[in-house]
Amino acid sequence: EDIRFTFGGRYQNVESINYNTSGDKTSHYDDSRLSPFVGLVYKPLDDLSLYANYSQGLSAGQNAPSGSTNEGESLKPYKTTQIEVGAKYNYNNIDYSLALFDMERKKGESGADNTYASTMKLQHRGIEISAFGKLTETVRFSSALTYMKTKIKETEQTYANDEVGGAPELLANIGLDVDVPFVKGLSFGNYLIYSDEQYVRDGSTVKLPSWTRWDMGLKYETKYNGNDLTVMLDVDNVTNKAYYEGASQWGHISSGEPRVFSLSLNYKF
Repeated sequence: EDIRFTFGGRYQNVESINYNTSGDKTSHYDDSRLSPFVGLVYKPLDDLSLYANYSQGLSAGQNAPSGSTNEGESLKPYKTTQIEVGAKYNYNNIDYSLALFDMERKKGESGADNTYASTMKLQHRGIEISAFGKLTETVRFSSALTYMKTKIKETEQTYANDEVGGAPELLANIGLDVDVPFVKGLSFGNYLIYSDEQYVRDGSTVKLPSWTRWDMGLKYETKYNGNDLTVMLDVDNVTNKAYYEGASQWGHISSGEPRVFSLSLNYKF
């Protein structure tokens, strides 16, 4: 048996200075905070680890939008808290992991008096399962599945629903990497990535459709002058699928990249 305990913190400083179109400073915010982290790992067996942790994060607050009674004001930094429990297990050269998480964070919104304030609280709660390792000496794989439910827990407004924007309910990926026979150091990989549909904004009824992307690549590992040399040729979005990759927490929509060919070389001196 083995028990390990971790306690730490991250000191963060957030400074925001806003200017109008004339170049005059309209608001200034400068604040700092210590974000703690606590973690516990218990190993009842050599190949099994059980863990739990609590962490906090800090991100810059938004600026009150045009039309608000406090237009241009910088909100205090948003605090994010997360609790996670899970397990990791290794069996027959394959690593398995299971995690349950609950994350809450603040966000700004306009209230009934049209004053912009951080009165909204959002929750992300879900489960993540992953596995990766060797199927045989020449075949490797990786896979992950995340199921997540979101909720607007606190708000001063009335929305069409209580779902959080930019948060797919289901995310999944699987990859297979195979050594090419008769060519030492050459391997061929295929990867599928899936994202479920997602709301464009918090409480919105407008959704981005789900999408699946196929990536592939070749990797060649050898030695040159006694040093490691790796050459990789990758093709992202093999089918050149047109899709919206997702929406940010601020409601900005990003489109997926078209088919992209990339060649890279890594040489260790």
